[in-house]
Amino acid sequence: MIVVHQNAEEKLFSRRGDELMLDGAPVSSIMYSFHRDRLQAVMIDMPLGSGDRVLKGRSESWGVPRQPNLSQPRYFWLDLLAGMDATQAVLERYSMTAKPSLIISSKYIKEIRDRERQAAAE
Repeated sequence: MIVVHQNAEEKLFSRRGDELMLDGAPVSSIMYSFHRDRLQAVMIDMPLGSGDRVLKGRSESWGVPRQPNLSQPRYFWLDLLAGMDATQAVLERYSMTAKPSLIISSKYIKEIRDRERQAAAE
């Protein structure tokens, strides 16, 4: 893995050997975000034409996503796994200014970070 960005507790990596395909659609990049050496998110960017195919593929694998605002092409899978493996995903299919992206993130790491922030604020 290659470090793309780093600060005190966060590191962002890419991998040269990643197959830049998801659900049969090409993707532009895959980045791996770590917090204190624990994977907290995988961020996948893709060309404009890949969003629909990835939405279909992820829906077949993960089930029908939530779309809270029908006027926004943003889709949520909130409970993919449980316990320490609990994850959630958000697919932004397209927008006027951005290409499609899929972010898969650890709910467990988010809970730990939220508790740490709350403790620090007290």
